[in-house]
This record gives sequence, structure tokens and C-alpha cells, in this order.
Amino acid sequence: MEAYFDPFHAEAPHELASCTKSVTSALVGIAIDKGLMKGASQPAYELFPEVILDDAAKQEITVENLLTMTSGLEWPEWEHEYRSPVNPYSATTYMPDSAQYFFDQPLIEQPGVKFNYNSGGSHMLSVMVSRAADMSTLEFARRELFTPLGISVVQWPKAEDGVNLGGSGMRLLPRDMAKFGQLYLQKGQWDGRQVISEAWVNASTQPHSSPEAGMNYGYQWWIPQDKGYLAMGWGQQNIWVLPEQDLVVVITAGMKNDLLLPHAKIIDQYILPAVKSDSSLPPDPQGEAQLAAELFSAQYPAPQLVKPLPPIASQIVGKTYLVTGSSITLGLQSFLIEKFTDTEMLIDVSLTHEDVKLRAGLDGVFRRGPTETGEIALQAYWEDEQTLGLTWQNLQSAEHALIHITFQGNDLVVTVDLSVEGISETSDGTLLN
Repeated sequence: MEAYFDPFHAEAPHELASCTKSVTSALVGIAIDKGLMKGASQPAYELFPEVILDDAAKQEITVENLLTMTSGLEWPEWEHEYRSPVNPYSATTYMPDSAQYFFDQPLIEQPGVKFNYNSGGSHMLSVMVSRAADMSTLEFARRELFTPLGISVVQWPKAEDGVNLGGSGMRLLPRDMAKFGQLYLQKGQWDGRQVISEAWVNASTQPHSSPEAGMNYGYQWWIPQDKGYLAMGWGQQNIWVLPEQDLVVVITAGMKNDLLLPHAKIIDQYILPAVKSDSSLPPDPQGEAQLAAELFSAQYPAPQLVKPLPPIASQIVGKTYLVTGSSITLGLQSFLIEKFTDTEMLIDVSLTHEDVKLRAGLDGVFRRGPTETGEIALQAYWEDEQTLGLTWQNLQSAEHALIHITFQGNDLVVTVDLSVEGISETSDGTLLN
């Protein structure tokens, strides 16, 4: 079964967030299989001859320690917002000399003993692969992983050091996320070709460290105690592999990270009970028709009745408003509402890096428009006589924003509520012309 909910669709690449780590792990395995790297037990520092170690004990950190997040380095990644410069992973991505920064962190545990979430180590794995293959990690991934799987739509940004981010940022189509999960379900084999060795798949999906009770960690894969294993990313992007049921489940979402496995309930209550037999079930035309109708209405919801516009709507058309200190996430700097039609609003938006013309549905249905960073979808509605609400969704990102613009004469108050980060940002604004 395949379902998309408005405004998402099958051809929209989706950011994997930390599911990227599982892909990076696969590339490490391929590099080892091909003799480009020695193996998981190799000391990590040997792959960074330019790094000066301030503690000889750091020589004990192995490639496997980075894969299992047991380097022993102090790494308070989960203690700071990712957009904060004090977050160590964010700092890693902005450092031209990322490896030196990584190994400069204090060693507070013996390597291999204690799990500590460390996306910086994941990026070091990407650096290793790039150096070993003598090409970008993305080029190596296209040649050795994505092309064999028939995956062509891939976006993977680079850190300041010029290397594709090992711990986050990759974008794939949801169908291609499922292909990656299927590759592991098939023990690394695809169309008769052993893309990844079975030994690496097995090692990657066995417990090597324990983040918490009931949850183990492999080589950049999470391993629940009772349900296969999964790649898991910020905002709750999931690639579940359930070998016992011969099943792969991909879920893309925009949920706050307040639970480790919020989708486990969906798996338990709906998906696993739907597995009835090892062979095909009898045809059920009525059930299939009902399912098809539900899927269609999810992706193409019926328009709703548009409420009459408040008097202020006609007063703000054609005017440019400057927004000061607006959402860092959205980068909203100014906007001009061109006009209201019977069913939508036309708006010119100035973002940090570009100016775009967008439409926003007033009828409860999103309108999509292209930008340099991907498709943006908008809905608009009036919360009250003075406040315009916008639901802002970047189709390639987990995050979505609720924007509240309150018009007060020539001034504005703009509030942006971010769903995944769970924070609210308030800015001022004023009439520019």
C-alpha cells in the first residue's frame, strides 16, 4: 500500500534526516567489501593523518565505535537545538577542518563502552568513504548503491568541508527509501547482484550498543527489542525492516521528537495485524475500491466552502510589508498580497535567498509552488477580523509552520509556530509602501 496526504505526492523527494546515517553505514560496508577500507576494527584516526590527537587514548577509537556511537567522546548533541552554534553536530558541519574539531572533543569514556548519540561520527564515516573512494560520497553512492537499485532522484548537501553530510540531509523519494529497506531485507542482494555483503547487513543489524532499555543500536540502525530494525530520523522519518513478516514500512512525517518510536503503535495496531497469510488472500473488490477511494481523498481532498473575507482584506492588497527578525527556519523577510480570488490568495514572498510568487488555498486545499529549495505548499485562512493564518509546508522537509499575521494599522505582529521543533517565534513588521 502507498499513501500520500495533501500536499505531498509520490514525486516529491523527502528529507531523510538521520535515516541518512543508515545509508552512510551501507556505503562504509561497500567500501570495506571492495577493499577500499580495512574494516570496522581499524582505528579511525589512521584515516585522518592530518589530525593531531591531544590524547593518545583516542587512538583506540575504531570505525566500529563511530558506527555504533560508542566513541567515548564528549558530545552533547541532544542537549542543544540543531540550529544552535553550540550543538556539536551543527558545529561539525560548519567547520572546514571537521575532523580536527571532531577529535578535539574530550574523551570521557573508554571507546566501545557507552552509547552517546553522535552525528559527527556519522559525518566522519562519510569523510572516510570519500577519501577511500577518491570521489564524493554521493558519487560513490550513485555508482555502488543507487544505480543498482534504480534510484536516480537523490539530493545530498555538503558540509563546509566539502563532504556530503554523513549524518543528515539526504533526500529521496519515499519509494526509493523503501527500496533501500528492501535491499537490507534481501540481505544486500538486488536483482541477482550482491550490492552489500550479507555479512555487513547481518553485522549492521545486530545489537552493538544500548541507548536505553528495550532499544539497541547496530551500525547506524536502531534495533527495537521486538520489531526488526529501522532507520530513524528527526521529525519521525522511518524505514522499518521487519524480516519476520517479510515487510518494509516507510513513514515520512512531521512530528515532534518527544517519543523515541511514536509509530510503533501504528505498526502494532494496524500494519502487523494486516499481515494475515504467507500467501495471497482471496480478491476483495469491495475492500480494494474502498481503500482506493480513501487514498484518493487523502491526496486530493475536496475543497471546503470559503468564508467571506473580512473588511481588512481589501485594505492590505497591493501593499508590501517588511518583517523584522522573522523565523530563522523560514527566512521570511517581506511579503505583498497581490489579490484574493474566490478560492485562493496570491502572495509575493521575499525569503533570505530568493523572491517567490506563491498561491495559498482559501478552500482548505494546499496550493503548491516551486522555489530554489523545493516545492512550497500553502493554505490561507482568517483566524479573526485582523489575523491572517498561513499553513506553510516545504514538501521536502519534515517541518511545517503555522504563520499568524495580525494587522494593526500599518504595523504587523508575525508569529511562527514550528511543529517539529515545537517552538514559537514572534516578529514585528511594518508597511513598507
